[in-house]
Amino acid sequence: MTSEEALALIETTLCYNRRTKRGLNALQRTVFRYAWEDCSYGEMARQSGYELSYVKQAGSQLWQLLSQTLDEKVTKHNVQLVLRRNLHQAVAPDQLASKPLPKPLKIASSPVPLLTDWGDAVDVSCFHGREAELSQLTEWILIDRCRLVGIFGMGGIGKTALSIRLAQSLSQQINQHQANQHQATFSYILWRSLRNAPPLSDLITDLIQTFSPQQAAGLPQNLDQQILHLLNYLRQHRCLIVL
Repeated sequence: MTSEEALALIETTLCYNRRTKRGLNALQRTVFRYAWEDCSYGEMARQSGYELSYVKQAGSQLWQLLSQTLDEKVTKHNVQLVLRRNLHQAVAPDQLASKPLPKPLKIASSPVPLLTDWGDAVDVSCFHGREAELSQLTEWILIDRCRLVGIFGMGGIGKTALSIRLAQSLSQQINQHQANQHQATFSYILWRSLRNAPPLSDLITDLIQTFSPQQAAGLPQNLDQQILHLLNYLRQHRCLIVL
């Protein structure tokens, strides 16, 4: 789905939602298009000519509006995942006005589009070097299909930035591959930070909510049962989870 297709669906949904009944303004549309392409706010400001603070404010208002409309938290990092998973349900029959909706955009069902959720990943648009490491990691994951890969090193040498750049690079390669080959390499790419050592239960709940927001609300308190729920989703979908 292109940014323009996603934007058209968003505009339609907002216009027919009882709580909003309005579209986006020009700057919000601009922020949405750039966010769909994983651009940073700094890059959005440079490309659009707006002040950075103004772009960030428009982005904050945009994500709040989409979160309210879709009844799920939407951020710059997870907007593609949320929209692709839930947008077709966002315009319910009882929300329609007397005039008919525009015909829905046709989205190919094969292959299943790759869904990404970047969590609180930092901006790595200025990433340079590490070509050998990126090549080796990509080979291990896509060709050798390794189930577990570890990145080790001293603090501050760029392990986090490398992991984000790797995930973004894989996302681009997988999207191109699936479009040409019509077969799925991964269904999900999820990036999560373990900074400040979040409790394991919170991390598992967060991951499950990515797959099924409704299921997360009724998860058992027992950690073993939560792990079983997560494993059930991982058996159904081939996922790349970067911690």
